[in-house]
Amino acid sequence: MDGWLKALVAGACIVVIAGGGYYAWTEYERADLARLNEAARQRVATERRAKELAAEGCRPQVEELLRLHAERPIASASDVRGDLRKDISICLSHDIAFAFEKNELERTGLAQILRN
Repeated sequence: MDGWLKALVAGACIVVIAGGGYYAWTEYERADLARLNEAARQRVATERRAKELAAEGCRPQVEELLRLHAERPIASASDVRGDLRKDISICLSHDIAFAFEKNELERTGLAQILRN
């Protein structure tokens, strides 16, 4: 094979490898950005929900949880439906529940079960 043909094949290989590397890098960056955007969206939604819950001191959520616990004792977080579990978790992690509600959650052991 002539020297110029070898150089042409080598150059084509370099271009293909570089193009593949560039494509892989941009896809990685795009996926990472999408993951970060989703995490930010979840943080904003959690903070918004925390403000809503703080207005009532988590009283309705705690009352509902205590009612469910009285009907059938709650032994694990999976015994509580998702939206209520998330609300109580937000109340505990943001420390926005009123004192009586916090005391009831601690007294019944539910705070320990549902704390993240």
